Amino acid sequence: MGDFIDNVLIRLKREYTKDELVAYLFRIKKALELELGKVRSERDETLHELAEIKKLSQKEKSHLGEQEQYKKMKAEIRALTEENKKLKFENAKLFSKVAQATSPKKLKDIAR
Repeated sequence: MGDFIDNVLIRLKREYTKDELVAYLFRIKKALELELGKVRSERDETLHELAEIKKLSQKEKSHLGEQEQYKKMKAEIRALTEENKKLKFENAKLFSKVAQATSPKKLKDIAR
């Protein structure tokens, strides 16, 4: 509302007295100091959060080795699982060959 009054007074081409100008400047100064205090508070809070993140990061670095070992183990498990599948398939092939070779018909042929 103060700005509205100031704008109306400017339109009326009123000249301000020194006291009015000083009072207006003090109001501006007070508003700017309040804004500056808010910004400083936000900055301090952000710096505190950054410090907390750095502390967590140091703790996570100690777990990083464990995570790398976990990833290696996981990759090894995948490789072994694939090898196991191949061996099962090969095993099934061999059993089918053994079954064909030992079918009753072939056994009779061998017995004769």
